[in-house]
Amino acid sequence: MSWKRLGFAFLVLLFVCGTLTTIGQQQAMAKELKLIFAHYIPPAYKDLFPPIQGFPDYINEHGKGKVRVEHFHSGTLLKSEELLPGLMQGTADIIFQLDSAMMGTLPILGIFELPLLYPDVETSHEKLKIGSPLHKLINQELAKKDIIAIATLPAVFEYLWTKKPIRKPDDLKGLRIRVAGRVEAAVVKALGAAPTTTSSAELYEALQRGTVDGTVCYQSTIIS
Repeated sequence: MSWKRLGFAFLVLLFVCGTLTTIGQQQAMAKELKLIFAHYIPPAYKDLFPPIQGFPDYINEHGKGKVRVEHFHSGTLLKSEELLPGLMQGTADIIFQLDSAMMGTLPILGIFELPLLYPDVETSHEKLKIGSPLHKLINQELAKKDIIAIATLPAVFEYLWTKKPIRKPDDLKGLRIRVAGRVEAAVVKALGAAPTTTSSAELYEALQRGTVDGTVCYQSTIIS
C-alpha cells in the first residue's frame, strides 16, 4: 500500500545573524571564514549522501583561503531533533534537515507535506527550485527568524511499509506506524492506526522488537 502523492522535502538552511557576525569577525581578522555544516544523514544513504558531501567539497575547493566548511554528518555533532535548535543557537551555521522535523518552529515548511499538490516529482522540483515564487515566499517567512533556505530538495513520494500485508485500509487499524511528521501522522490516524515517532537509525531494531508495526518513509530509508 502506498501514498503516491504524499511528499516531503529536505532543506539546506543557513542561520543569517550568526553567520553574518562570523563573517564580519573573520574579515576583520583577515582569516578564512569557517562554517559548520551538520546533518544526520549517514553514508549508507547512497542517493542522498554523495550530493550532500558534494556541497562542502565544492565550497572548499573553490573557496580556498576565503571560506571553509566543516562537515559533520551522521549526527556526530547534532542529532536530528537537535539540528534546528543547534542552527538557531549557533552550534551549526548550516543544516540539512527534513521539513517535517521543523514544522513546529517553522510552520511555513508544512507546505511541503501537503498531499496531491503535484502530479510527479519533476513538477515539484520545478516549483520549488531556487528563485521560484514558492521558494521566495518560504524565505520571506524564514527571514523573520533570521534563517534562509539555501536550497530545497523535494524527495520521491513516501510509501507505507509494514511487517504484514496490508490489503485494505481496515488492515491498518490498531497498528503502530512510525511517521516523520504531522501530515503523515494525520493520514495514519485517519486510517485507524496509531502514529509514533522513531529515528531512522533506530527504525530497523524497532521493527525487529515489535515496538512499531510499520513505517511511512521513502525507499532509501528502508534500503540504508
